[in-house]
Amino acid sequence: MNLTDNQHAAYRFDLFISYAQIDNDPLGPGGAWVTQLVHDLGNILHRLTGRAPRIWFDRAKLQPGARLSDQIQQALLSSALLVPVLSPSFFTSMHCRNELKVFVEKAGPNRIVKVVKFPGDRPFPLPDLPTYPFFRCTQEGLLQGLVDARYHQAVERLTQQIALLLDGVLKSNPITPSQTSQMDVFLCHSSADKPVVRNLWEKLKADGFAPWLDEKELLPGQQWELAIRKAIDCAGAILVCLSSGSINKEGFLQREIGLVIDKASEKPEDTIFLIPVRLEDCTVPLRLKEFHWVNLFEEWGYARLLQALQTRAATLWQQRD
Repeated sequence: MNLTDNQHAAYRFDLFISYAQIDNDPLGPGGAWVTQLVHDLGNILHRLTGRAPRIWFDRAKLQPGARLSDQIQQALLSSALLVPVLSPSFFTSMHCRNELKVFVEKAGPNRIVKVVKFPGDRPFPLPDLPTYPFFRCTQEGLLQGLVDARYHQAVERLTQQIALLLDGVLKSNPITPSQTSQMDVFLCHSSADKPVVRNLWEKLKADGFAPWLDEKELLPGQQWELAIRKAIDCAGAILVCLSSGSINKEGFLQREIGLVIDKASEKPEDTIFLIPVRLEDCTVPLRLKEFHWVNLFEEWGYARLLQALQTRAATLWQQRD
């Protein structure tokens, strides 16, 4: 399971440890629990992979109400795997919830391994992910943290799973910013949906794509219809943004949808190119129903859209080579 230098360099960090600060506060002779876990993970991963792992683990105390710092967010988004240490305190921490949300929106849910220090009352939003408990229920019905042999067995199982996932992620040749920035994404939309579409433009821009939005791209004096046709011809992918208002609106939007459908008909059948994006719960027009759509208003909608665009970008990059 040894990793090559190129695979290892695909991400700045192998693991990002997300935890509530109180779970690392020393309680008696046991020391700092999360710090010890990270230390043990590092040692075993080094043994399994043949290389010292790069683990991002922030020991700094964060102020209540503060947003994720640029340093934390950059580390989070450049990590191969996220390891959240779950406890009642984790679910009440705004920082932990933000880290989870940001990572899932960027990377999807399949690069997360859950460590449960102690269960809480709130359910984890991604219940089907690999879960590794570090507690047990005693005969008296009390919850007790794992110690000694039980603890070491749990760490060994956890680390073996992390090593397998890490190997798979690093071998999957993730999309780099230089690849995604090559792809133009045309945003077909109704003017009434401009605020939502503008927010989508900003997210795509931040994720390395080159989204085309009329208010951002059109210059005074340009023939706007000709510019739109050229943008459609140059696009690597087209997003048709749908809402209850837009699907019933007459005018250029309907002609624009016809243009992008014609463009999609030039692509091979298995190409990801035209993606209907539902901005709200609305009916998808009949002429778009042959294309699988995404619900942007759902919790993981943007993450799924991002995965589709990254797949399309990878295909275009391979064709260039």
